[in-house]
Amino acid sequence: MSVLVVPKPIPPLVMPEYPSSALAAHLLDVQFAVTLVIDKEGRVITIEPSLARLPYTNAFREEFVTAIEQAVKTWRFEPGKLAHLEPQPDGRPLVTGLEDVDSKLTIAFNFARSGKVLSEINKP
Repeated sequence: MSVLVVPKPIPPLVMPEYPSSALAAHLLDVQFAVTLVIDKEGRVITIEPSLARLPYTNAFREEFVTAIEQAVKTWRFEPGKLAHLEPQPDGRPLVTGLEDVDSKLTIAFNFARSGKVLSEINKP
C-alpha cells in the first residue's frame, strides 16, 4: 500500500499583494484559490485557478492572478512523497520506502478590503 505525503511549505512565504487598481475600486473581500503543481525538487511549476472553489470573476481577475503568480513562484516546499507501507503483525503500518513525487496542492487566498492578504498556508 502507498500513501501520498503532501508537500510542506518552507518559510518564509511571500504573500501576494492586493492589486492597487482593485484596492482603489473599493472591492469587498475577494477569495481566490489556485492549484499548484510542485515538482520533486519542491518548486512550483504550475499555477492554475482552482476548480475546487467558485472561480473569482470581475474586471480585476487578471490582476489577482498575476499577484498570486508573482508571490507563489518564489515559494519552496519539501516535496510531496509517496510512502510505501507494509502491515505489521500488530496491524500498524511500517514505512518501507519513500519516493519524492510531483504533487498538487490547492491554496486559498483572502484579499481583505483593508489590503491585507491571508492564506491558510501561512497560519501557525
